[in-house]
Amino acid sequence: MENSTKIGIRLAEVYTVGANWNINDVPAGKFPNLKMYYLPLMCNHCDDPPCKKNLPAKITKRDDGVVYLNNNKGKKEDTSACPYNRILWDEKSKTLIKCDLCMSRINEGKQPLCVESCPSKARHFGDLKDTNSEVSKLVKEHSAKPLFPQLNTKPSVLYIMPRGSENKAVGDSPI
Repeated sequence: MENSTKIGIRLAEVYTVGANWNINDVPAGKFPNLKMYYLPLMCNHCDDPPCKKNLPAKITKRDDGVVYLNNNKGKKEDTSACPYNRILWDEKSKTLIKCDLCMSRINEGKQPLCVESCPSKARHFGDLKDTNSEVSKLVKEHSAKPLFPQLNTKPSVLYIMPRGSENKAVGDSPI
């Protein structure tokens, strides 16, 4: 709602991870003891964003780490600039779209809307560089991990693994 995205455009796609720790896999175990978890995938606001390298005239990274589109005109092929597939294409308006962490809200001292409105309070936002911040404490306490660390993008978005899975990787191959 914050970004007036059109129906069918999802700035955060939710996948299931199951038996083989692959995206959109079947649950592990036998009924009623099935195991799987949901993986929300959004722009990772990388410290070393490949999208900025691949689209330098369109992508900007702010000092606070927010990676955003400064020019949404482009081609559908430009969406491949992100290894997480988080630059989207709006066919109707022929424009690029990506999460900007509700940059206007951050400028006002507010949380991104997805964090504020999450009914299960599963999303957190804050300054990872401030070791006393709530988000830094959560990362340390739960050994939060980046998605697909082998991509070397240094994502700002980290994931807390489900109980009993703390030593597993968050996905084992890019989407």
